[in-house]
Amino acid sequence: MAKGPGNFQNQYSIVGLCRIPTLGLHTKMISLRQKAEELARSLLPARKLVNPFTIFSKIFYDDTKEDYDKHDTSKYRDQYVKLIVVNKNDLYKFDKFTDRLYKADCHEIKIIEDFTDLNASSVSDDIVENTEDTMTLLGRYVDESDTPLKKDRLKENLAKLYHEAQDLEL
Repeated sequence: MAKGPGNFQNQYSIVGLCRIPTLGLHTKMISLRQKAEELARSLLPARKLVNPFTIFSKIFYDDTKEDYDKHDTSKYRDQYVKLIVVNKNDLYKFDKFTDRLYKADCHEIKIIEDFTDLNASSVSDDIVENTEDTMTLLGRYVDESDTPLKKDRLKENLAKLYHEAQDLEL
């Protein structure tokens, strides 16, 4: 029996026969799809679709412009909230507002503050003179703690952990 376009001996013969014509059909379909998309873009006006179901929110905290005791925090439920502090004069009201945000059951709250107004010239000399390094603070904490453990050994382990943490590259 002769092999040719009209004679199929098994199911694989038809696959080999149909490969070449589909490539041409495939490229024609792609070019038609591209032309249809271009036509649709030219006919439809460009408009922005806003998703009503957002999970990210930003709050610009400025207590000189708004009273945050009356701010509705229930709308931040199940959301990731970024609290950007623009102006914070009353610390108590800020703490109350953040507590209400946490009670509103947000997934996560990130508080972003700008401390560029703090500089070395505004820090008093008493604060600078009474500062201690981290190992001195840890040693003093161990000395003042009421524990039955050996304090020298505890200080050595804390020093090892401290130096290991400094050597970590993140």
